Amino acid sequence: MALPNPVSIPEFSLEEFQAFAAAQDGFWELHEGVPVRMESASEEHQWISLEIAVAFRAYMKGRKCRALQELDVWTGRMPFSEAARKRKASVRRPDVLIYCDQEQRQHGVILSPQLVVEIWSPTNTNKEFRNKLKEYYRIGVKEYWQIDYGEPGFTILSFADGGIRFLSDGDDFHKPLESEYFPGLKVDLSEYYIRFADTAAIEQ
Repeated sequence: MALPNPVSIPEFSLEEFQAFAAAQDGFWELHEGVPVRMESASEEHQWISLEIAVAFRAYMKGRKCRALQELDVWTGRMPFSEAARKRKASVRRPDVLIYCDQEQRQHGVILSPQLVVEIWSPTNTNKEFRNKLKEYYRIGVKEYWQIDYGEPGFTILSFADGGIRFLSDGDDFHKPLESEYFPGLKVDLSEYYIRFADTAAIEQ
């Protein structure tokens, strides 16, 4: 969830934002030129993110694709270019992503990652869900995982065929999360219940 923005500096370019964010505490995103500080991740959030990243990296061993956490992704409405970097821009920072070509990483941002994972908390809004889904679809992401640790549950969507196609979902984490774009890539989050069964995040 985005926290109130402590600064009122509109029209940040990517270059200006990167310099600004490097000098600040915490994590930041850039929304249409405005820097927005992001809420710190909970223990549940961090556990899920790490489990997914570890599974992704194990799968990618010996492959050219890279699985990484919390990198800035270009979501500006104009195609990325040297000129675009100097104008009002937008970047998101998904929890986990996969990209497969070094050309996709330019000036500290990832362009059109193949797979994006967003982990939602109970404080996220429906507007945030919709906005990120539309942005990732627009920039050419091939597969999008939405994970909710408060319910808990997940939804996996494919954007690979030029549309939005539902792949799978689950009302809990006893069902493995499985990629279509990367055949054989699976993530088992069932240990979540052992780790966090005594917290308010899960109602027994």
